[in-house]
Amino acid sequence: MVFSVAKLLLKLGAKLTLNDKKDLSNDDRTAELGKLGVRVISGYHPVEIFDEEKFDYLVKNPGIPYEKSNGREGREVRYSSYYRT
Repeated sequence: MVFSVAKLLLKLGAKLTLNDKKDLSNDDRTAELGKLGVRVISGYHPVEIFDEEKFDYLVKNPGIPYEKSNGREGREVRYSSYYRT
């Protein structure tokens, strides 16, 4: 489902960054998203990304507690959660 949502958002003109703590370098779907223009960061969560870029939305995995989602106290980011079915 995440793959489909990402493709739809790209069609609608969104600029996307995909971040996962696990290494996605051998994941075919992630590679396809990268070819479509998604910025892929895998293997770690770079907290400094919030200082380097502005994000309108952060779509987080529902298993990650909200207080750990962005690594910065007081940071205002609108959260949405998409659940896999």
